[in-house]
Amino acid sequence: NHIYWPVGEDFKFQNAVKWFKNLDKLIHYTNQEGRVNVFYSTLGNYTDVKLQDKSLQWTTKTDDFFPYSDRANGYWYALILVHQLAASVGLSLHHDGITGTEKQAVADDYALRLSEGVAAGTARLNDLLRPFTSQPFALCLLANMSLCNTTDSDPFTFFVYNPLAVARSYTIELPINAKNAVVELANGTAVPSVVVPFVPVYSQPIVHAAVNQLVVQAHVPPLSWLVYHVTFPKASSSEESTHGWDVVTESIMSAENEFVRVQVNTVTGSLVSLTNKATQTKVNVTSSLLYYQAYGKQGDSCSSGAYLFHPNTSAVHNLPSVTSFKCQKTALLVACVFEFGTWGSLQYKLRAWDHSVVVEWTKTWYTDSNGLEFGKRVRDYRETWNLTLHNEEEKVAANYVPITIA
Repeated sequence: NHIYWPVGEDFKFQNAVKWFKNLDKLIHYTNQEGRVNVFYSTLGNYTDVKLQDKSLQWTTKTDDFFPYSDRANGYWYALILVHQLAASVGLSLHHDGITGTEKQAVADDYALRLSEGVAAGTARLNDLLRPFTSQPFALCLLANMSLCNTTDSDPFTFFVYNPLAVARSYTIELPINAKNAVVELANGTAVPSVVVPFVPVYSQPIVHAAVNQLVVQAHVPPLSWLVYHVTFPKASSSEESTHGWDVVTESIMSAENEFVRVQVNTVTGSLVSLTNKATQTKVNVTSSLLYYQAYGKQGDSCSSGAYLFHPNTSAVHNLPSVTSFKCQKTALLVACVFEFGTWGSLQYKLRAWDHSVVVEWTKTWYTDSNGLEFGKRVRDYRETWNLTLHNEEEKVAANYVPITIA
């Protein structure tokens, strides 16, 4: 006897005053007839009423609706990564904010609001940490671009927090200009670390960017945080601690630690094999950087673009060949960087404490559902409804699952 009638859809409702004024009239005159009782409600109120009916059997839905399509060749990707956080973050997670499809003035406003939110959060963080330290802490928002004024000072301190109920190991990467560094816990215990050249994420040089990167292995107990102190000891002219790029001449390069061995093709940048050293199990694998060509037609609402992903065919294309590569091998880290012209770069890392290298691609795989939890994905299949695919191009878009976290 209870019917839930949802109202609202993107681009379909404007002028709230007019809409609610007319809805008020419809509700008023409908209720005068007397056979039904119409009123504004919420999904929560409707659910509470339905739960009172003990004769109903409720199913449990564990999958999500991604990727979502409302018509043939209409798989949406810009709209589905929105989740509610604090005011400024929630606003910037609008579907155009996530994908960068907003106008420049809007992007500037997002940046302003986020910076204000970060400033307020940093102030609150320092209030909480004041009982433990007299020095204010800063957030290095551009550390991925090798910009952080705090890590240029000698010495400096950083915190690592583990929010999980189990112990966890973290790999901390901090930009520095020093050629060597010593990392210790607050009690003076030495912490494994290495200084390596920084790998830029942009092809254009960044002013004042650090030239090196400090890589630290951090073991943090459950629901705890640890304080790490970093100093830059002076090295003699004959003692250079920075591990530079190694000269690699072989076409197949091997990298290994105590647990795994990885082989990489230095000509193509592809993985060759993975070996579990404990069981001596070797698996041949390949990896590629590929792209789809987009479908586009003037006036066609199904053209691939800011909102929809619609490849013109199911064919994939290779990026240009590797134009350069470089590798570095240290006791704690092996890394190789392959550049594909101006298109981008591909980097492989194997740390001394990594127990496995996981590369999966089968009919079934798992990704996060909007950052909440991992969901099972099966190619060309949906658990709770019948999936209809209209052509080969949709087989690509229908399995192109959005990834917010992992």
